Amino acid sequence: MKTLNAMARQIWPVALAGLISLPVGAATINVNSLLDGGSTSDGLCTLREAVLAADLNLAIDTCAAGSNTAADVIVLSPSLFPPPLQLGVISLTDSLNIIDTSLTIQVPASASLSLIGNGTDPVLTLDQDLGASFSLNNTLIRDGFNSGDGGGIAILGGTRTVNLTRVTLTNNHSDGHGGGLGISSSDRLTLNLDQVTISSNDADEGGGIGALLGEDLTVNLIDSTLSSNTSSTNGGGLFLSTPVTVSNVQAVVNIERTRFIDNMSAGNGGALMLVRGNQGSNRSTTVIVDSSFVGNQALGTGGALVAFGLRSDSVSSIELRRNSFVENSSGTGAGAVSVSVLRTTAINNTVIGNIGGSTGGAGFSFLNAETPYEVSLIGNSFSNNIGGTNTASSAAWDMSVIWPGLSGSTIRYVGNVFNSAVDNPGDSPCRLGTVPTAAAFLGGHNRVVDTNLAGNCVAVASDLILPDLGLAVLPVSDPIHTQAALPQPGSPLIDSWPNVACNAETALPLEVHMLGQRRIAGTPINGDPRTAPACDAGAIEAPAGALLSVLLAGSGSGTVISDPAGIDCGVVCEAVYPVDSLISLSAGSAPGSVFSGWSGACSGTGPCTVTLDQARTVTAQFDLMPESFTVAVSLTGAGGGQVSSMPGGILCQPSCSADFLEGTVVTLQANPTAGSQFNIWGGDCAAAGSNPSCQVTVNSDLSISADFGLSPLALGVAITGSGSGQVLSDPAGIDCPGDCDHDFAAGIEVTLTATAAPGSVFSGWNADCSGTGTCVLTMDQMHSVGAAFDVAVDPLFANGFE
Repeated sequence: MKTLNAMARQIWPVALAGLISLPVGAATINVNSLLDGGSTSDGLCTLREAVLAADLNLAIDTCAAGSNTAADVIVLSPSLFPPPLQLGVISLTDSLNIIDTSLTIQVPASASLSLIGNGTDPVLTLDQDLGASFSLNNTLIRDGFNSGDGGGIAILGGTRTVNLTRVTLTNNHSDGHGGGLGISSSDRLTLNLDQVTISSNDADEGGGIGALLGEDLTVNLIDSTLSSNTSSTNGGGLFLSTPVTVSNVQAVVNIERTRFIDNMSAGNGGALMLVRGNQGSNRSTTVIVDSSFVGNQALGTGGALVAFGLRSDSVSSIELRRNSFVENSSGTGAGAVSVSVLRTTAINNTVIGNIGGSTGGAGFSFLNAETPYEVSLIGNSFSNNIGGTNTASSAAWDMSVIWPGLSGSTIRYVGNVFNSAVDNPGDSPCRLGTVPTAAAFLGGHNRVVDTNLAGNCVAVASDLILPDLGLAVLPVSDPIHTQAALPQPGSPLIDSWPNVACNAETALPLEVHMLGQRRIAGTPINGDPRTAPACDAGAIEAPAGALLSVLLAGSGSGTVISDPAGIDCGVVCEAVYPVDSLISLSAGSAPGSVFSGWSGACSGTGPCTVTLDQARTVTAQFDLMPESFTVAVSLTGAGGGQVSSMPGGILCQPSCSADFLEGTVVTLQANPTAGSQFNIWGGDCAAAGSNPSCQVTVNSDLSISADFGLSPLALGVAITGSGSGQVLSDPAGIDCPGDCDHDFAAGIEVTLTATAAPGSVFSGWNADCSGTGTCVLTMDQMHSVGAAFDVAVDPLFANGFE
């Protein structure tokens, strides 16, 4: 057993005094306090006491004794993590030293434990017996410091297996290797990291994780995140290397579904650096799948990743599958990946927007020029990468791929896509070096946009330079990847890699593409049903497609455009979209034509939306626009009024004419103003007579008049007095008594004549007339006139005689 730590040495005499029970074989130790340390008789079991009980196999206070025959399990009580946060915090006074044979610290599944360091020591130190294991879950480790290796967790030796699940290492520092977790063990070790977050740690090498190996190491990094870690030399996120004097060491690194974000190295390897060492017997095997490297930076080479084998007899290898390398940068070498190992395999990776330094490529660089090597570059997408200036040739390259020409090397270079940087279009995407002999080279079906037309990425006849690859770099909804270079509808990449060729990659099968969808399984997804099923060049397989066809019909002309883009008919009248896409079609008529409606998969005259669950055809009908004619209206008469049309266009006054398409039925409506009346239509509405509504069919120019007159005024006569008589009008209308009221046209003169009946005399007019003569009235308003008739008096009786 390792040397006991300070607290163990203090407790040992107390144990001898009988205050600590002897072990009874229990392997589970229950922690019921979040204090650090504690006395041996306070009735509590702290985590530090539990670790000592496990280390010493003795009961301490209320902590059960550890087992000397089986692995110990320290269980933190759920009562230490009250809801709703279920967070427990232990502030450590010094490092928590694990020296037990094998130990598991178990935090409740729904809880989180925080171990806060003192800023001068590592938070956890593992110095166990040879072959021991250590497991920890649901724990935050922060504020650790180590002048050696491992600021958060320091693994010193002995431990064979370390299992960390849902553990977070943050704000830890090391002057050596591994700000978050450092390994200085000379014993064989397997490090299993599952759902681990390592962020904001710093070290000289390996800001997040660092190791200088003295023995075999296996690292399994699964479903984890390394972000914002920094190193002052190499490996911002992770650094693994062997000393130059150590031999026969094998490092195995398996990384799956892990994100490397914004890590930074002042040297090489912004996110990750793997160095095999200087002895030919040392080996490293690295497999990275379904992971992302975003925004990492190295002031040296390898903005995302560096894998070096420093001797010509290196047997190291690296395999990269379905990863994305986005917006990483370097000061000198490759902006994304720089490798110098014997075997490199890269399949279905996306490399977007990386920036290479002054002498390196933005994408991948294969720099081993000492010995023949193997490179398999299959089905990758490179887009918008920018390279620096090569000092030897003074030429700027995107340099998505660089390899030296080295006799005896073996290269598989198939189905890749190279899209020049949009803001640096003069750069060439590749520098392939000297292509090896035909027997050692398998190439073809690569697609490139090369504005220089220099053919730098072209190696064999089936490699094509194209003016446009139909790629769009877009955000993607994916737990790992943030962006992808996606083939758009109509892209020449779709089904461009013959089935026989892509299925021939049996030794390096394509399986699924970068976003996890099926790529090939005997028969590739048919992204373009117009052709036989085949693979798509690049890292992304377009989904199964359905064909949308647009037909133009009718005597007129027009265009139909789609949203999303793809159809602009009549230039491009068919396009392939993913099955079940919703496609909107809009029709626009040309001058002199009119859109008459949809048929086929759409109907009506409004916008058309097609659900493309299968191949669909839509017909757009455009007809020649009918000839138009003018309808002109004039107003006549002394009265006032207005004429309007339906459909609109005429409102006279002021708009007294309008053009209507041939065959249009127009209804005119005459509306007199107050004091006026509509009299009659004229011209092409004469048949309507005095009906205020006139309907015409426009087949020629039409001229129509509407006559409005003043409204008639009433004249009323009343006969009064004891006698009787008659009042007649000129013009006729009044013959009173009988017809005593009549309406006369406004403005005329009416003469009234009063005639007394026998035995009566006309006594005179009243109201609007006076006197006893004729009554002459101007009909400028309504008038009322009274005529008085009295009984005549016999002159013989005028003086009262009978």
